[in-house]
Amino acid sequence: MWSELPDDRRRQIRQHWEEFQGLPPEERRRIRQNYQHFRDLSPEQQQQLRERFRRLSPEQRDRLRDRFRDMTPEQRQRMRDRMQRDRRG
Repeated sequence: MWSELPDDRRRQIRQHWEEFQGLPPEERRRIRQNYQHFRDLSPEQQQQLRERFRRLSPEQRDRLRDRFRDMTPEQRQRMRDRMQRDRRG
């Protein structure tokens, strides 16, 4: 699969990997946990989150990332729970 990717895409992936490796261990752990949480969602839930994120402006996305990054794991979980309840109506 890797060998089939265009060179530009491989460079981009390598760059992101290097940036990730340069983060503090606690930040890398947090990112992995968030990724795992996302992977645990159903495909429908994943798609809903992707669509909601795409509708945000670049500035809104940056603010959301910054705000989420500064939260404790407990605060992030409460936010996720609140978002789940809001989606159900």
